[in-house]
Amino acid sequence: AVLDCDGFNVPLHGKSFAAPQVTPDYLAPEFQGGAVSTPLHQDSFALSVIIFRLINFGLHPYQAIAIDPRAPTDLEGKISQGLYAYAQTGHALIRPLPVSAHEHFPEEIRNCFDRAFGSLPERRPLASEWFGLLEKFAKPALGLITQCAKGHLWFSGQACGECYRDDVLASKAKAVIPKPTVKNNWLPPRTKKPTQ
Repeated sequence: AVLDCDGFNVPLHGKSFAAPQVTPDYLAPEFQGGAVSTPLHQDSFALSVIIFRLINFGLHPYQAIAIDPRAPTDLEGKISQGLYAYAQTGHALIRPLPVSAHEHFPEEIRNCFDRAFGSLPERRPLASEWFGLLEKFAKPALGLITQCAKGHLWFSGQACGECYRDDVLASKAKAVIPKPTVKNNWLPPRTKKPTQ
C-alpha cells in the first residue's frame, strides 16, 4: 500500500479547494515554478515517481548523469526540462546512473514509466492502471516474480536487477579501494662504530 496524504484537493459544489503544498522532487514538469492546475496529472506523476523509487532501489527517476553541459544538475531542473534518463529511447543530454536496474524491468512496466515521465501529462498512468498492472506481479500463483540463484526476488523472464546492481556496486568499490603500496625496504647505511 502507498499512502500519501499531505494534502487533499476537494472539488465540491462547483468549487475546488486546492491542496497547495508540494514537494519539488515529486512535482510534475508542467507545475515546476507554478501552481498545480490539474491535480490528476500531478497525482499521476507523483505516484509514478514513488513506484519508480520503490522498485529501483530508491533511485529518483530524474537522478541522472549529465553528458552535456547544457543539462541542469539539480533534480528540479531536470524534472522541469523533462530529462528522464531511463526511457527506452534514452536521452541526448543525460544518461542513467549505472546502478539503476531499469533495464531489467518488464516491458509493460517500462512503457508505463515512459508515459508517466513523457511530454504528455494526459498519457500518464492513473493510480487504477498502476494498481491493475502491479497487482498481477503481487499474485504468487501467476509466477511473475521469481527467485534468482542468490535468493533475490525479481521479475520472471528478466535478469535479476538486484544481482546486476550488486555487481555494479562491487566493481565500483574495487575501483576506489587504493591498491596496497609496496613498502620501501631501504634502510640507511650503517655507520661504523668509532674505534677507540
